[in-house]
Amino acid sequence: MSTKLKSILFILFWAIIIFSLFNTGNIDMLQAGNGSLMKMKANNVKNTSSNVPALHKNLNQEPVAPEITRDGDDVYILMTAQITDIEIKDGYTYKAWTFNGQAPGPLLVVNEGDTIHFTLKNMDPAMPHSMDFHAVHTDPSEGFSNVEPNEEGTFVYQATSPGVFMYHCGTDPVLLHIANGMHGMIIVKPSAGYPTDEEVDREFAIIQNEWYQYNDIDDMTNGNPSQVVFSTKALNEGGLNTNGTVGALIDHPLQAKAGEKIRFYVANMGPNKTSSFHVIGSMFDDVYLDGNPVNHLKGMQTVELPSSGGAVVEFTLKDAGEYKFVTHQFNDVQKGAVGKIIAYEGDIPEQTKKNKTKESAKQNEVPAVNNHIKITAVNFSYNQKTYVVQSGKKVTISFSSKEGYHGLSIEEFGVNITGEGKATFVPDKPGKYKIHCNVYCGKGHEEMTATLIVQ
Repeated sequence: MSTKLKSILFILFWAIIIFSLFNTGNIDMLQAGNGSLMKMKANNVKNTSSNVPALHKNLNQEPVAPEITRDGDDVYILMTAQITDIEIKDGYTYKAWTFNGQAPGPLLVVNEGDTIHFTLKNMDPAMPHSMDFHAVHTDPSEGFSNVEPNEEGTFVYQATSPGVFMYHCGTDPVLLHIANGMHGMIIVKPSAGYPTDEEVDREFAIIQNEWYQYNDIDDMTNGNPSQVVFSTKALNEGGLNTNGTVGALIDHPLQAKAGEKIRFYVANMGPNKTSSFHVIGSMFDDVYLDGNPVNHLKGMQTVELPSSGGAVVEFTLKDAGEYKFVTHQFNDVQKGAVGKIIAYEGDIPEQTKKNKTKESAKQNEVPAVNNHIKITAVNFSYNQKTYVVQSGKKVTISFSSKEGYHGLSIEEFGVNITGEGKATFVPDKPGKYKIHCNVYCGKGHEEMTATLIVQ
């Protein structure tokens, strides 16, 4: 072989090697330059291959509604641990580990002093799960213990402190269970309310959480989240309820009227990052850190929420317009941590008709049986027209007056309360009984009536 030919072959050989290395480098640079897109593709691969536990591969359990009932100060909650597919970004489905098929899980609301009777039904065939409520005091080895696959566990705790709290699966490794979707918000309403209750026109619950490479404990430990997102959970029947998906609260913005004071119950699920919560175009008139009324701050621009941190934030939308809310760590905004509330001048479009229909239906509604009744008198009327109790069992009425001095009487059972107070009695005869105001100091009190139904 000639020297010239050998030189050509030598050059060609090294050209091929360099070309290959260059292309590999380009791919690496492409991945670095388009991190979220490439990571999404990587996630999709992992989501359908070795990172999916064998018993999860063909599992997509339909969301199951939580069961929540109240008997006086006792609240009974039944929730599920289950595996449900959630499209967290267009074209990217995450086989989430969830409570009740939602990520974040269902919003729970109880009152300060309530006793929570919590049952977890584990529908996941592959592994145990548990519940860690940040709102309670308990021995974790007992109160937050594991529930094995296809079993149920019941736990009892008291909610003694008001606030906005996180709940999450506490099974080891905890990071894996939280990052895969097992987290949510529980609100413990203060028994005396917040000082600003009378000023607030509208309330929403807002949750921030992170998503990482699917079921990848190394990425969850050492990496950066692929998506950081906001969701909302309905505080009232018919309210907006979303999962933690990119663009959820941009595609489905919250709605209010110009001039209204808005209250957000907001919490950061993490599991790793801090949230710097901010509403663009407004500032917070009142803030209650961790949702506790004693932690009252005013005039804040941004509220820092550590992982698992919560707050009540209140602001006024003075002008009509679109107001985005974000974490002011804007690298996370690029990953999806942004929502929107629209303030309308006048009525909210498409809502006036719905509200009238809903109000009409509500007037014909018979409340559920509840032998511990909380009655509030406001502006010469009681908070409900009808209260339903069960005969033969003790009934407790807790009464309070607002916007004036009022009273409450049920003559057949010897109930007489003025101002505020409690009364207990045992109704022994089914029927309908008149509730009326026993205070008279001018026009209006004689019109204050309601009905007690004894079943």
